[in-house]
Amino acid sequence: MKTGFSWYELARGLAGVGTPESMKMRKDLMKVSPQIGMLEVVAEGLAGVGTPESMEMRRDLMRERVGLDSIALGLAGVGTPKAMEMREDLMKKEGINLDDIAQSLAGVDSPEAMKMRENLIKNDANLNTVAQGLAGVGTPESMEMRKDLIENGADLGYIAQGLVGVGTPESMRMREEWLNRHSDMLDSIASSLAGVGTPESMEMRRELLKRKVDSRAYREKRGVDLDAFARGLAGVLTPEAQKFREKYFKNDFSRLASSYGTGSVIIDAVVCRYDQ
Repeated sequence: MKTGFSWYELARGLAGVGTPESMKMRKDLMKVSPQIGMLEVVAEGLAGVGTPESMEMRRDLMRERVGLDSIALGLAGVGTPKAMEMREDLMKKEGINLDDIAQSLAGVDSPEAMKMRENLIKNDANLNTVAQGLAGVGTPESMEMRKDLIENGADLGYIAQGLVGVGTPESMRMREEWLNRHSDMLDSIASSLAGVGTPESMEMRRELLKRKVDSRAYREKRGVDLDAFARGLAGVLTPEAQKFREKYFKNDFSRLASSYGTGSVIIDAVVCRYDQ
């Protein structure tokens, strides 16, 4: 493997990819890049991968005393029985942060996962991280939980992060309400559309590009931040999404890359599953 770029970014960029080649690359990274924190990043980059080999790698990493928070975050997007069992085991360990468990449930919509979220709330997990951990889950129960979280003080920005990968009619109505009532949420709404390629979502993206709002940080009205807009295209490969990329990011490699992978293992594990 060649040098000249960040091993950490490479390890995180494997989130959501569980091919044999990707598993070999993870093993190579663990051997050739012994920097502090690399094993933790490899653990986080297992997000979205629930194969037997990935579960064995997680157990190996735990034996290497990799931080429990990294093991937990690397379970995002994985809802297999073995993954749920590992979460249960992690919750019993000293020093575990319940917020990491809450975030690890992103992309998992099983009854067991909803029950775990309810238990986390009862045990005083941060409501904002519970909201983030609803990413990719669009069931009626999840929408009801989002409403309860809002009523109990969860920040709307985190609620928006937890709508990533959800394009149901009710989720689009929630975004529409924010668009009309909260002018400071353009960027959050744009980012929340990652993984959603419906006609309604594409229309909302066009509307976001038209909007101009007052901003204390700018002398003039500003529109949606293009970095947030780019991240909101991640996981969407429709012809119309490709036209957006061509128009706005053709000569902007950084934003173009963000439109395919956000750099957040939680989000990428839910919406950037390009090997499937």
